[in-house]
Parts: sequence; C-alpha cells; structure tokens
Amino acid sequence: MNSDDNILRIKYRYGKGKMKIWMDGFFPCSQERFKKLLKVIDLDYDHREEHKEKIRVYLDNKIPKLKNLYEEKLKRIEFYTNNPKQKEYDVKEAEDILKWKDRIEKNKAFFEKAVNI
Repeated sequence: MNSDDNILRIKYRYGKGKMKIWMDGFFPCSQERFKKLLKVIDLDYDHREEHKEKIRVYLDNKIPKLKNLYEEKLKRIEFYTNNPKQKEYDVKEAEDILKWKDRIEKNKAFFEKAVNI
C-alpha cells in the first residue's frame, strides 16, 4: 500500500478550500468526528465517492493488519516468559492493539451504516 493511499485530499468551496486527512492518524475516531469528516467529504462533489471508497478500503485493510500484529505480539509474549518486565510490556502492547482493532471495527460498522453500503 502506497503512503498516498492513506491520505485523503479533499477540496471544497469550488477548489478554494483544501484539506489533507492522514487516515492512520485520524482513525480510529468517535462517531461524532466521523460524521464531521463525512460532511466535509460531501462538500467535495467531484471526488466524494472516491474518498468514501478510499476510507472503506483503508478500514478493510487495517483490521487484518492489526489482527496479524496482535498475533505476532502474542508469539513474542510466549518467547519472553523468562523476562517479566518485557512480558508485562508486551502484554500491555497486545491489549492496546486489540483495543485499536476493536475501535477500527466500530468505525467500519458506523461507516457502512452511514453511507448505506
């Protein structure tokens, strides 16, 4: 995936207004924040469907990546059973990855409901 695939370039007000959204930094987000983003995307009449498709693809790809990262972290935890500090750190990191994945899944569900896919 190209790094440009993670950026939404939104133009509004007849091309006078511009906004870049870096999706790795934006998601996961609250439903309120997501609604605001969808409203701004709707202002870019020429590209709104492209932006929505880009978000859908991003969310579809991000979930398996986080799942794989979580599984790798669990394997690492098994490897460091003799180092309690490292194990504690890795367990916390694995929990954070799982929370992140769950929030991305919630964003995806909200997105699908909001755009009626």
